[in-house]
Amino acid sequence: MGIRIVVDSTSDLTDEIIEKYNIKMVPLTVNFENESFLDKVELSTKEFFDKLEAAEKLPTTTLVSPGTFVEVFSEILLEGDQVLGLFIASELS
Repeated sequence: MGIRIVVDSTSDLTDEIIEKYNIKMVPLTVNFENESFLDKVELSTKEFFDKLEAAEKLPTTTLVSPGTFVEVFSEILLEGDQVLGLFIASELS
């Protein structure tokens, strides 16, 4: 039995770090006016800053749903590992 680290996409970890340490990254949703993107999945960091520069309004984010975390944690626990979750504080979101 091991320990799996779960982070949200605000951690901004590189793909190399995620792969090397078998970290599970769960994406937040980034909302630019009428468009929504899964952070780091449908929207790269470069694309985010390109859109930010062109946007008239600042984007907002939507936290990962509790149901999504239940699914991710359950999958890891079923594999026999424990979970260590590191996430953004609501005050910073």
